[in-house]
Amino acid sequence: MTKIKATELQYQAVFEQKLIAANSNLKRERIKVSIKQTGNSLQLRATLPLKPGDYSLGKTKKQYDLSLGIPANLEGLKTAIEESYELGKLIARHTFEWNEKYLGIKSREKQESKTIGELLDTFDEKYYQTRQKTITSQNTFANYISVIKRNLTLTHLATKENFEEVINSFQGNKKNELIAVTSVLIKTFNLGFQLDVKRDHVTPAYREIPEDEKIISAFYLFEKFALNRKNTNITDEIDTWEMWRWVYGMLATYGLRPRELFVEPDINWWMSPQNIDHTWKVNKNTKTGYREVIPFVPEWIELFDLHNPKPLKILEKKVAKIASVQNINWMRRDISRWFRKVGIEFQPYDLRHGCAIRAHLQGIP
Repeated sequence: MTKIKATELQYQAVFEQKLIAANSNLKRERIKVSIKQTGNSLQLRATLPLKPGDYSLGKTKKQYDLSLGIPANLEGLKTAIEESYELGKLIARHTFEWNEKYLGIKSREKQESKTIGELLDTFDEKYYQTRQKTITSQNTFANYISVIKRNLTLTHLATKENFEEVINSFQGNKKNELIAVTSVLIKTFNLGFQLDVKRDHVTPAYREIPEDEKIISAFYLFEKFALNRKNTNITDEIDTWEMWRWVYGMLATYGLRPRELFVEPDINWWMSPQNIDHTWKVNKNTKTGYREVIPFVPEWIELFDLHNPKPLKILEKKVAKIASVQNINWMRRDISRWFRKVGIEFQPYDLRHGCAIRAHLQGIP
C-alpha cells in the first residue's frame, strides 16, 4: 500500500508541474484563459460576457470557472489545454456565446445518462490513468469490480440517489465496503457528486488465537484427510494436500499473508544452503513490497518439514499456471477451503495474528 501511495504522489507531482507549465504557456501567448484544478476536475477560468440569467451591477462581463467534465489527470490536461486555446480564440474575436457546452448542460446529461454497467466498460482504463499497474493494484481493482457486480444493479443509472439507496440497504462492514468502493468509482469518473452517507461503527469480531499445541495438532489433519478420503483419478491432485500442508506450516511459522507464498515465490533462495537464517523472501509485487521474513518459531521448520522438496515442486507447478490476479485469489481462497476440508477450526489469518502476538512478546517491532 505504501508503494502504491508513493506512486500516486509522484504522479500528482508531475501533473501539478505540467499544470503550472500549461498556464505559463497560455499567459505567455496572451491567451486569456487559465486552467485550474477543483477537486478531481479541471476547469477553465476566463472573464466572459454575463451568463444568461446572471446579473452584476454595472458590469457586462464576469469571471467564470467553466466545468466541461474534464478529469484532473494528464490526459485531461491535454484536453483542457486544447479547450483553452479554442475558448481563447472566441474571446479574442469577440464571438463567444453561452451554449450548451459552456453552460455544462451536455456534460451533465452525458454523465447522468450512463448506467453503472456502462461505467464498468471503461473503469479499467480510467482507473489506471493515475495508478501504476502492479499485482497489488490489480488485486485491489479486481476486488472493486467484484463488490460492484455483487451489490449494484448494472442497468441502473450511476446517480447519487441510486448509489445511496443501495448503500443504505446494508449495515456494518458490508455498508462500509460499498461506501469505499462506490466512492472510488465516483472519483474515477468525476461524476460531480459526493455520497451523503455515514459509515457504520463496527466493533472488531473477537478472534480466538490458537495455542501452539492446537496449531501443531492441526498440521497432522492434512495427512489424516488424505488417508481417509476417496480416491481421486486426477493425477495432479493426488498429492496436492502436501502442498497445502506446507502452506499451512509456512503461515504458522512465518506469519505470512497467504498471497505472499504465491506471488513469484523465490524457492531457490528458500532451499539454498546460503539461507542459513531460513528467511522467506516476499516478492516486491505484494502489498508491502519486498522483505525477508524470519521464522517466529524456528523449531517448526523441521517439525513441519518445510524444506521438503516435494510440496515445493507442486507449488512451482501451481504458480507456473498463474496467469492473472484472479488465479492468485483463487489459490488464496483455496487455503480457507482446505482448512474447512481437513477440519481445522480456526482461520488462516489467525496464524498471522498469532505470529504478531509472538513478535510483540519477543520485542520484535
